[in-house]
Amino acid sequence: MEARMTRDYGVRSDRAGLPLGRAAVIGLGLIALAMTHAELGRQKQQRQAAIAEAGALMAPGPPCPVVARLTDIGFAPALRTIQFDDIRFGRAYSYMTCSDIGDNGGRGPGRVSVCQFNDPMVVEVTTPKSHAIFFTHTQPATISIDHGQASCVLNPSRGIY
Repeated sequence: MEARMTRDYGVRSDRAGLPLGRAAVIGLGLIALAMTHAELGRQKQQRQAAIAEAGALMAPGPPCPVVARLTDIGFAPALRTIQFDDIRFGRAYSYMTCSDIGDNGGRGPGRVSVCQFNDPMVVEVTTPKSHAIFFTHTQPATISIDHGQASCVLNPSRGIY
């Protein structure tokens, strides 16, 4: 009598169904699919929140008057200055709040710095690429800095509070 050798090293299964290795791969695949779905949902919520924030901060309005020098407004106020990102803001009066939002209305990957002012009278903005002085009178204003260039709109119906 001749002894036969098996190549399964004595491990055999008489059970029908998926082998354990295949079941594990399928299970891990389903877990990865669920995690991907959850991550996509989270990213969608973040994008919607960024668009809403940009819409709230970037209120429409007429452009702020621009002056060449502080003395062009009839007096030279002492400005209170603050640094936000690489931007220096000087304002005569009021409160301000600043934030970074996504460019292109919150949809883009770049960042835009936005500051809202209650009633600053005059705002001097200095970036590494530009310098501007906006004469806002006593109206609320929103100043945004995109690619180093400042722009300002008056928001007579809005204020910080």
